[in-house]
Amino acid sequence: MVIKNNGSTNLTSLSISYGITGSTLSVYNWTGVLKFGETATVELDSFAWMQGASTFTVNICSPNGGVDEYAQNNTRVTPFTYVPVMPSKFVIEFKTNNYPYQNSYTLADVAGNEIWARSNLTANTTYKDTLELSDGCYIFKLIDTGENGLTWWANTSQGSGSIRFRSATSPVVLKNFNSDFGGEVYMQFTVGLTSQVDDYIFTKVPFMNVYPNPAEDIVNIDFDLPSRESGSIEVRDMYGKHITTLPFEDKVAHHIVLNGSILRTGVYFITLRSGKYIVSKKLIFR
Repeated sequence: MVIKNNGSTNLTSLSISYGITGSTLSVYNWTGVLKFGETATVELDSFAWMQGASTFTVNICSPNGGVDEYAQNNTRVTPFTYVPVMPSKFVIEFKTNNYPYQNSYTLADVAGNEIWARSNLTANTTYKDTLELSDGCYIFKLIDTGENGLTWWANTSQGSGSIRFRSATSPVVLKNFNSDFGGEVYMQFTVGLTSQVDDYIFTKVPFMNVYPNPAEDIVNIDFDLPSRESGSIEVRDMYGKHITTLPFEDKVAHHIVLNGSILRTGVYFITLRSGKYIVSKKLIFR
């Protein structure tokens, strides 16, 4: 944070309380010398986490051990979004496309230490890496040097791939990533820094990805929802004729494979319907 002395007297000490709104605030006692109008950047220490909060609070008081004559600007409240929470053990499931030499992925801790990495991949191959992580903060990166993702409508010659996180204890999908991502998939997440997590939810809006698109045989349908839902994936042609319905139950994220043998050359609409959400995507089938 940045502090500024707006008083006529040099500022030599200050008490800073900070943390997640509603939790027990941490205290940092700053010392130094700030003349009128001067600023200083203060690097705060760690603070207590509290589940369910959405704002971060900072209060300053006791300038030079006394009372601030103008306290109206001593408090700041900033909204924030929690970094996603992952279980300590999960599976990275990565399917390559026709250009595997363009891809590699890494998992690193908050200090930049590499925990896991994979490169030198084989085309059209599914890799499943089971990770078991200690409590802490992590960064996952998937690189595509061609900057055309794993699936891109403008370059169908590359085929299609996918990247997702799965549970290590069941076939449940935890997180689907959009395969049309350009040059990089980047995700920060934590393990063990919050408690009482019933569902691992990574989106605030419903998301559905249909690929490859255009398609020629099988069609992959991935979706991620803001809450656990039951519903169906409905397929209709461009004239509204019903082709098939694929039900799902009690899902936050899911992966469905549609057999292209039931489709003819043309345009289709893939629609997800649940109690709360409707998402539709257009599919071209050749």
